[in-house]
Amino acid sequence: MGSRLSESAIYMVPKNLKIMLDKNKKVGQYVAENIAFAHVFKKHDIDFCCGGGISVEKACEKANISTDSLLAELQNVGQPTAENTDYRIFSPGVLCDIIVEKHHQYIYDNAPTLKAYADKVARVHGDQFPYLNDLKQLVMELSLELDMHLPKEEQILFPSIKSLKANFIS
Repeated sequence: MGSRLSESAIYMVPKNLKIMLDKNKKVGQYVAENIAFAHVFKKHDIDFCCGGGISVEKACEKANISTDSLLAELQNVGQPTAENTDYRIFSPGVLCDIIVEKHHQYIYDNAPTLKAYADKVARVHGDQFPYLNDLKQLVMELSLELDMHLPKEEQILFPSIKSLKANFIS
């Protein structure tokens, strides 16, 4: 497929960073700004898609939960940001470990949710917006491609890179 995942979408800043949250802001706006907020809303059965046009305060009233507690949960999510680590300082073997632990794990953790959202949005809105069916298909293809590609890196490529260094040193 040739698609590349956006690096800027996968990093989180420390949870102690305070972000400005507003109970009058619409649920859908929060999720549009940071997809990680979707997990909080989903946990409380708050619809952030079709029902996302209401304020957080109104959504909390409907879900019978405290607005302050929900805002506190959102505060603890963090915000997407780019990372500024200088990866040139790491050995190839360490870079392999970082790729698996950070990037591969992110995909393993989030691909099922992304596929479920793509499926739901296509089912609910695909007749009105046919391109959503194409988007769903692309998400499914990408997921399948990654399901085949990542284990190859982890089981073949990365061990080979690590053994090259070991053979070079010995």
